[in-house]
Amino acid sequence: MSKFWAAASSDEESSSSSDGSSSSSSGSSVGGGNVGGGRGENKWVMESDSDSEESVRVVKSAKTRAFETFEAHVTALRNAMKIHDHPKLMNEFESLTKAMTKSSKVFESQGGIPRFLVRILCDLEDFVQKCLADKASFKKLKPASGRALNRMKLSLKKFNEPYKVIMEEYRKNPTVSESEESEDSDSSSESEEEKDDASSSS
Repeated sequence: MSKFWAAASSDEESSSSSDGSSSSSSGSSVGGGNVGGGRGENKWVMESDSDSEESVRVVKSAKTRAFETFEAHVTALRNAMKIHDHPKLMNEFESLTKAMTKSSKVFESQGGIPRFLVRILCDLEDFVQKCLADKASFKKLKPASGRALNRMKLSLKKFNEPYKVIMEEYRKNPTVSESEESEDSDSSSESEEEKDDASSSS
């Protein structure tokens, strides 16, 4: 064999050896990739399962989350009534109505709106009518408070229209559950704290 072919053969063997080691390295890399890929797949499956479980929890807790939102607004509304903060009352009422509108499917699944919401709508209606009927006190209100009360009157009339029948039924038998009494007690203590804070700051 000539030196040329020997050199070529040697180069081919070297190249083959290099390719082999490269293939081995590549194979090792691919193998590692597969193992890593396997772990990745397992991780994806686990995340997918977790997402699925999370979705189930969200569906199951839709009612709970909605009711917690309602209760928070109801507590804030009762506090605003007790300290006669009419602008805050108007803002909280608007927030409550938006939350109720978004939760129409929850109400459908429950067969209607819960009793504590019927009660707060009735109480708000009575409170606003009482405030507006007291002309002497109304004249002493700041302009913003007077406007808020007038807005409340119009907003309540419009929003309560679909619930007139169940509100009338509630007024005939305005029983209060233990949980509602507890909420009233909590909101009462919170409103007293707000009054104390306001007096101390002044």
